[in-house]
Amino acid sequence: MTRTPAIAIVALLGVGCTTVTDTITAPPAPAPSSTVDPSPRVYVLNTQFRGVINPEIVPSSAYGHIQLKLTDAGDGTYTVEWVGKIFNPNRETFLTAEIHDVGLTLPGDGGPPPLLDLFNLTATGGVDCSIIDFDSYGVTDEENLPSPDALALISSPSEYVVIFSTQVNSLAVAGWFGAGPDPDLVGFNPQPDPPKGSARCGV
Repeated sequence: MTRTPAIAIVALLGVGCTTVTDTITAPPAPAPSSTVDPSPRVYVLNTQFRGVINPEIVPSSAYGHIQLKLTDAGDGTYTVEWVGKIFNPNRETFLTAEIHDVGLTLPGDGGPPPLLDLFNLTATGGVDCSIIDFDSYGVTDEENLPSPDALALISSPSEYVVIFSTQVNSLAVAGWFGAGPDPDLVGFNPQPDPPKGSARCGV
C-alpha cells in the first residue's frame, strides 16, 4: 500500500485556507525497542493417571490428574509449578509422587534421582484421604529445573512419567505426559469426584 507523504496531506488540507508559515520539522527518532520479552515463555503439560496393571503388585483403584507449568526464568532455568488431585476410593496410603525420565530410571532400580519430587511424605507416614490435593505452593523453596532438563520434558513429554508410591507398592499409580510407551496402563478417561462427604486433605 502506497502511503501519501505527510507534507502532501498538509498541502491538500491547505487548499482555500491561509498559508501555513510554521516550519515543519522531522519527528524525533524512535527509541530503541526493548530486548526484554514482556511475556515469558510458559509451557503447560497435563496428564491423567491410573493404577498400574502388573500381576506382581497389588492393584490400585486410585486415579487422578496433574497439570505442570514451566516458565522460562531467563537465568538458564525454568520455574516449575504444579497442581494435582488423587481420587483414592480405597483409602490407600500415598507416600511419594515423582517425575521420572523412563529412559534413565524408575523407582527402586538404583538409577539417578527423579527429575522432580512432587511430594514426599515418607517421614510422616503418608496420607490416606479419599481425595488428596497436592500442589507446588506448599513447597518452601521455589522449584527450578535447568533449561536442558526442562526443554527435554517439554519437547519429549512421552519420555516422562509421573509415578506415585504407596505403603504397599513403590510403583502403584502412574501417567505419562505424552502418549506413553506402555500399553499396560488403564485408559486415561476423566472421572468425577467421589461422593460428597469423603475425607479430603492437602499435601
